[in-house]
Amino acid sequence: MRVAVPSLRVVRPCRSSGVRCLPSATSDKEEASTLLLMFLYSFLVMTSYSIVKPLTRAQFINDLGADNLPWALLGAGGLIGAIMQVYTRLVSHVPAKSVIPVTLLGMTVLLAGFWVLFQT
Repeated sequence: MRVAVPSLRVVRPCRSSGVRCLPSATSDKEEASTLLLMFLYSFLVMTSYSIVKPLTRAQFINDLGADNLPWALLGAGGLIGAIMQVYTRLVSHVPAKSVIPVTLLGMTVLLAGFWVLFQT
């Protein structure tokens, strides 16, 4: 009786469109601008989150005290869970290729609504 032993495969860097990459992560020259924009977007989102999070946490602690912070985080988790449940149910009724445009439209309406509310 033979036992199958998984073989180890050595992954070597490849050359694809002049870009040094792993075989599982190749990119074409046409995708370079999209790849750069996606990286920039991710970087800017993470950077802004890293700046805003300590400010909001400090403001919360200043206004309501550090003892209430765990309750606020628990409440935010519950609220996010409920919103995700509603979102999942609503998206299941939308055709697959319309999910992203409909979601972006909803986010735009929410942002405009909050902007109007904060202006008053």
